[in-house]
This record gives sequence, C-alpha cells and structure tokens, in this order.
Amino acid sequence: MKRLTSMLLALLMLVGMALAEETPDDTLMGNWYGLWADTPFHLMLAENDEFQMSAGDFSCAGRWWQTEDGDYYLASPDMIGGMLLRETGSGLAFRFKQMEDMEILLARSMDEWTTPLVVRTDTPLEAFQGTWAVESARNGSERMLNLEPDEDGTPQMLCTVAGTEITLHPNQENAPDITATATWENGTLRTGTLSGWGEQGEKVIITIFQTEDGGMYATLEISVADMSGTLTLTLVPVE
Repeated sequence: MKRLTSMLLALLMLVGMALAEETPDDTLMGNWYGLWADTPFHLMLAENDEFQMSAGDFSCAGRWWQTEDGDYYLASPDMIGGMLLRETGSGLAFRFKQMEDMEILLARSMDEWTTPLVVRTDTPLEAFQGTWAVESARNGSERMLNLEPDEDGTPQMLCTVAGTEITLHPNQENAPDITATATWENGTLRTGTLSGWGEQGEKVIITIFQTEDGGMYATLEISVADMSGTLTLTLVPVE
C-alpha cells in the first residue's frame, strides 16, 4: 500500500512538473513596455491566453501560448504572420516572425528606455584609445541585430580612436573608412556631421562616452533625407 501511495505521489509530481512547463509563468502576466525607435510600444498579457498590443496608432489583439522550445507565440487576426516572445535576463524580447534582424526589448516600465545614461565627465582621454566593436545596438528599446556580433560571436568593428581622431569603419562593401577630428569635452568625444555613412548617403554624428558604472558607449545620430534617429551602442575593446 505504501509502495502504491509513493508511486501515485511520484506520478502526480511528474504531471505537475509537465503542466508547469506548458503553462506560462505568472510573472509574465500584465503590462510590458518598449520603445520601437521613437514610438511607445505596449503589450498586455492576460491570464486567459489573450493579449493586447499597441504601437503608436496601431493596435491588435489575439491569443498567445508557450511553444515546445519554451518561448511564446502570439497570433492575431489583424496581423499577417505571427509574433514571437522570449524571456531575457531582465524582461522580455518581442519580434515579428518575418523580421529576423530586429527585436523589441520590453520592461515593466517605460522609464527603463527613457531614462538617459549617466555620463562620467572625468574619464581620461587615454581610456578611449584603440579600436572598438559593437556588443549591442539599440534604437529606443529596439535591438538592431544586424549590427551586433554574428552567430560565431565575431563583433562588428565600429571605430578606431587615436588621440582625438575617430575613424569610423562602415562595415559595408566598398565603403571607405571615415576619419574626423572630434571635440574632447567633459569626458566625451563628439564629431561634427560626417557624410558618406551607409549606402543611402546617410549623415552621422558619433559621440563616445563612459558611464558611471564603467561601461563604454557610443551614440550614432543618423539622418537621411527627412528621416533621423539615434542608435545607442554598447562598445567592447578589440584586443
């Protein structure tokens, strides 16, 4: 009898574990916020497997469920193609299934994306010297995956700093490097407007700085025709 009871308890535990794996974690429920370039992005996950999403003037609703690989799939009759959601160490990452080169990071508060980085103003010029590669790239909370390290972990070169000269490496076929003298002020290197960045004649201003926590960052203020945007890049040194 005791053996049968033990077997039943073990079976119930296994069933419970299986259900727990197939059921979305309660910590996912509720509101999530992102910044898709300059557009506020909102996702609400409900306990009845329904969701609501909005980005600017666009909104849709539908169902969501967990897939076999542990991520989540979202489907809406208002959308062509599905949407994917995965957990990160600090929140969620959302992307449209047909767009593999970007995803939108989500947090519980929009403040995560609108609070500016705290720049360290006493960083010596020597700390900026050398070649820098891109570890991560964001436009708002939108990750620009095409600028980040490739599948084998090889990072994309961004620039080389020598004194106050910055040489940008566009990483595009037949695109020449661009060298400019930057202004050094309050622990920050900043160029003027540079032409010839990218295939569409984009103009760019690059600012390199260190934050209070020791991280090295760059912002790229990019403009082309009547459009503009700012990318925030996390940098790593190239040995």
